[in-house]
Amino acid sequence: MLYVYGIVDTQEPGPVSKAGHENAEIFAVVGEGMAAAASAVSGPEILPNPENLWRHERVLEALMTRHTVLPLRFGTIAPSRGLL
Repeated sequence: MLYVYGIVDTQEPGPVSKAGHENAEIFAVVGEGMAAAASAVSGPEILPNPENLWRHERVLEALMTRHTVLPLRFGTIAPSRGLL
């Protein structure tokens, strides 16, 4: 399962200084001229508690320091890279 934070305007967003949900590494799922910033998660849902909401926000803010970002709604999960 992949938790998707947002879409960035590059195929190489570079490292994000903030760890994703479940302290997972954030990586790029590359598309044509853009990429989705995502991290692997263990299940189909991330609980909407304050800690997780702020983690989502911090990842987006870190991405926005270097890129134009289309933020995705909290809780956006894709079952695999192929479905992004």
